[in-house]
Amino acid sequence: GQTGGSGEWISPVILPTDTLGAVAGEYRHAPPQAQLITYYKGRIYLANDKTVWATMLYLYDQVDRSRNFVQLEHEITMLEAVGDGLYVGTTGGLYFLQGTLSEGLKLDHIDAAPVARGAGVWIPSTSTRPQIRGDVIPEGEAIVFMTEAGICAGFDGGSVYNLTRSRVVFPGVNRAAALYREQDG
Repeated sequence: GQTGGSGEWISPVILPTDTLGAVAGEYRHAPPQAQLITYYKGRIYLANDKTVWATMLYLYDQVDRSRNFVQLEHEITMLEAVGDGLYVGTTGGLYFLQGTLSEGLKLDHIDAAPVARGAGVWIPSTSTRPQIRGDVIPEGEAIVFMTEAGICAGFDGGSVYNLTRSRVVFPGVNRAAALYREQDG
């Protein structure tokens, strides 16, 4: 590889010649500073302002700044991984990135309600009480977070339930400090 600037050019051509240069490479950098971070499928995902960056596969100290990122329209306030994707909360709503970088991440806009910064917390799926609505109780854990539309639970596949719809309203929610504590069952 060749170093230059603050990154390094890595090419599969070990000894470039006049007829075969250092082609088909990657320009690797140290990861950018992040406001939010999560781990998913062999990569660390970092959110900074309106961009989600992914480290190189199993190389957590390097990113390719020419790819492996997703640019969103609004500031990112939450970044949480579930079994098959990433929930990305923004000041403009909730998104779900499904799949992997090698297969191409599919971006779905789930809800337009802004997600409060710091509002995500993991809880057992059974604590979301989906049986009250007659829904199947998903296995494992759920990510629970606060939006202006209420407290929501996110599961695999981008399935989101608003747990407080029509009961509690959170107008103008900006920041939160999430905590889950179970006591006496």
